[in-house]
Amino acid sequence: MAYVEACHLIQSHGEALQITEIQKRDFIDFKMDIRVVVDWNHDNTDLDLFVLTPENEKVYYGHEFSKEGGRLSNDMIDGYGPEEFMVRTGLKGNYEILVNYFSDQVQKISGPTTLKVTIYTNYGRLNEMKDTKILRLDKNDGELAVGRISI
Repeated sequence: MAYVEACHLIQSHGEALQITEIQKRDFIDFKMDIRVVVDWNHDNTDLDLFVLTPENEKVYYGHEFSKEGGRLSNDMIDGYGPEEFMVRTGLKGNYEILVNYFSDQVQKISGPTTLKVTIYTNYGRLNEMKDTKILRLDKNDGELAVGRISI
């Protein structure tokens, strides 16, 4: 994910950065119809990102690649995440974004788990849109709908 972010920075601000043309060649042009990133504030927490495609295909840690080329990152079973879903050319229709609060080993003295969901459409393009949501979670929340994308 750090590589994706670095590519995005060079795409967006390459002229202002002091890097050579040879260095720029190491970073590809990432353009995606959809990019979703989730992360959270407590170590020893397992949250799982799920995405339902317009064809009702569920992309999750047990099915990481969708038919149209969407990809889910590795499942982070402890730590702060992040987990990510990307698709270069998405299907027309609605994508449902869900997060499952699977487990934690957090002492609640530090407060509830806070989830950050960042949803990009047209990632890396001039018409890129970004929507960030912050949600406080309760361990009993289970599977939550956290966003919807229509393309």
